[in-house]
Amino acid sequence: MDTKILAACLGLLILFIFMFYASGLIFAEFFKLKIKNNFSAIAVGFFSYFTYISILTFPLQLISILPYVFFIYFILAINILYLLFCFIFVRFWFDTSFIKIELLFFILIAACFVGFNYFLYNNPGDKNFLRHKSTLSILYWLRDNPVSFFSNSTLFNFLEFKAFQGWVSFQLSLIMMTNINTYEYELLLKPFLFILDGFLYTAIVFTLIDSFTNVEKKYFKIFSIIISVLISIGAKYTAYYVDYDFWNGEVIFAYLIIYSTVLLIRYTSFNIRERFLPLFIGLILGGYTSFSWSNSYHVLFLLYAFIFIIQNSYPRNFTKDILKLSIFPIINIAFYNLVSNLYLQFAIFAILVLFLLILASIMTKKYSITKKFELFVEEKTIFTILIMPILFLTFSTALILSVNKGFMSQEDNYLNFLYVWTSFIANYEIRYWITIILSLGTIVGGFAWVIFRKNYKFNQVVNIIDLLLICYITFYNPIVVKFLNVIYPKVTALKGIVMLCLFLVLIYSIPNYLLNKLDNKVRKGDKVIVIKKYKRFYIQ
Repeated sequence: MDTKILAACLGLLILFIFMFYASGLIFAEFFKLKIKNNFSAIAVGFFSYFTYISILTFPLQLISILPYVFFIYFILAINILYLLFCFIFVRFWFDTSFIKIELLFFILIAACFVGFNYFLYNNPGDKNFLRHKSTLSILYWLRDNPVSFFSNSTLFNFLEFKAFQGWVSFQLSLIMMTNINTYEYELLLKPFLFILDGFLYTAIVFTLIDSFTNVEKKYFKIFSIIISVLISIGAKYTAYYVDYDFWNGEVIFAYLIIYSTVLLIRYTSFNIRERFLPLFIGLILGGYTSFSWSNSYHVLFLLYAFIFIIQNSYPRNFTKDILKLSIFPIINIAFYNLVSNLYLQFAIFAILVLFLLILASIMTKKYSITKKFELFVEEKTIFTILIMPILFLTFSTALILSVNKGFMSQEDNYLNFLYVWTSFIANYEIRYWITIILSLGTIVGGFAWVIFRKNYKFNQVVNIIDLLLICYITFYNPIVVKFLNVIYPKVTALKGIVMLCLFLVLIYSIPNYLLNKLDNKVRKGDKVIVIKKYKRFYIQ
């Protein structure tokens, strides 16, 4: 029986990796995305697939009479349509030239990540896997029960958003296709997820290398790949160390943040304005609900910072990019607030969605109003960036004074993600003061950066530092988090995952930026200089 399950697992893996690869190349063609390495299209196909699962299943989640099993069959039907879609547009991906050294190189790196996944997560006593297995068992057992956001008698009341996460429903569809028992889940899911994650992660790493590295010398290319792979292994271990859940979509959510950030930095750093890239980033970011509904506000925080990075690089017509980037994620965030009974926040985001739609209508008819707005943001950049951090700091200070507590008391250590990250420091007193100094230093440095940022010419390193510091001073410093924790109690649940992802992209970008500089210097030195009208003898 074990052999049959492993054979089914391998067959499903080949099917889905092919589907993500083929659909990724098709969508890359549709969105005019520049792809240097065809295998990085696996990431395009993967995130697009779960975005469309999120879009197509959304209307069904409003109907309280539908049983949960209907969603599973619906996903299976989507898989069939996806495969038909891949074969209809076969001309975009069918190319025998892909069977070359690049394929072997990609598989070799993917195998390294698969092996590392096995080393980290193949633990029979893994609490996260046991919890995830229990969730899948409950969903399978209650699959004939109705599920809806708006009925207390459905699975949503019992498992909350788990029943609506495309990532969970996708795994349950695998279980139903193979018709296995609960005790056999581990045999199917562990190898499937280890290998799928390895290929997806490798595709993201190749996307990063293609986006940040522009070198011609082979030894620089090889060095860039080696550095990126080593950093990626370190990042995987960090995610394991801070206990991000590999099974339930938390780690995939982190991949989504990294991937969308890399694409945005590529869009804003190299003076190559890919027309449909903001729309693609907005679509895949809107698909975050397939991996984690409860992290809606983290997506909002990231979108807020994205706006200023785009504005800094493209002061003209950046409003169009904002619309493409934000409309789909903000609709999901508004709906999340409605379902969570946060009616004031729902009203705010519903008004924001309406405003964006009106703005889109105005832009098609009278663009002069939009030009005035863009000019105002350009002239008052410091004001527009700092208004939110100052307001949040003011509200948080008032809240702290009202309860007669210190600004950063040891009781509130959990609010500081830096404190969580430094758990390897055994002495709590030293750990507390180190994180306090780092936090205050970063806040001061962040405000100084915003004031003087215009003095730096934008590039991949400057833009990611910009993004990192704007996010930190606005949403993730421990003073502001104390206020945000009141209106959004789950703000600390992810242990600073967005900041970790942004910091990781910064670590990636620095060596690649230096390699670009070195390669450019070497190429200039290799050029033959032709002196025109040269005379050996000069006669006066």
